[in-house]
Amino acid sequence: MIFLGCPTTVGGSFYCFNNKLTSLEGCPVIVGKDFYCFNNQLTSLKGCPTTVGGDFYCWNNKTKFSKEYARSLCKVKGDVNV
Repeated sequence: MIFLGCPTTVGGSFYCFNNKLTSLEGCPVIVGKDFYCFNNQLTSLKGCPTTVGGDFYCWNNKTKFSKEYARSLCKVKGDVNV
């Protein structure tokens, strides 16, 4: 499952948790506040936003991600929660 028709920029938070997602391809590039992608089937964070103005939540996926890995793909202003 990939995102189709998502805006490239979201001023607030973006919620895509609890959806059995296997990819973040096509999700917004810039999220102004928090980004939530926990409780999915993700094995990679490839395609995640390049900028998140708040916190990044990515726990409970098929792969356990590290904070360093998330930050290598995304400039997160707040905390990364894995």
